[in-house]
Amino acid sequence: MSRESNLYQILFQGEMLFQVDETARLKKNEQVPLPVVEVPQQEQPPLTASSPAPQMEVKVPEVPGHFPALLHQVLVLIDNPRKEFLEGDQRILLDNILKAIGLGINQVDIVNVSFLDYRDATEVLAKRKINHLITFGVPLIKLKIDLLLPPYQPEKIEGIWLLLADNLATIEGDKEIKRRLWMALKTMFN
Repeated sequence: MSRESNLYQILFQGEMLFQVDETARLKKNEQVPLPVVEVPQQEQPPLTASSPAPQMEVKVPEVPGHFPALLHQVLVLIDNPRKEFLEGDQRILLDNILKAIGLGINQVDIVNVSFLDYRDATEVLAKRKINHLITFGVPLIKLKIDLLLPPYQPEKIEGIWLLLADNLATIEGDKEIKRRLWMALKTMFN
């Protein structure tokens, strides 16, 4: 089964879906999609809401006066002042979102901005340390990035894809938002 089919099953269980002709949109956009590189993943037992999620997230080292050092080309930002790491349904949702685009949680940097001492990410973008930035409930101005982007409309700015999305709790409960997120991710990762 393809990654796309897996995501559709996860996000739109029991719903009627329609296929959109992508060729017209690609001609209008005139951006060549990035090639998808298959990375072999280790076998992991499937996560369920009842099973405790293992703590696989790596604490990204933070140097005082600098944004945390990044280990991957995809940066995912969340904002949760109560817990530093994702747990439960939100972690499972993020894991499923990443699997649908061919990535795993251990292949992206996940940063909870609530636990950062230094919140200026302009250097990350200026030095092109990443290829993709996805924010879940984190406005760019909170990171001192002065860009006005509409949610769920990915933009490629100076070689870096940027996507603003609602927080994971909001996405989890809204099928229309899940659809918009999937369409945006397809644009970014195809």
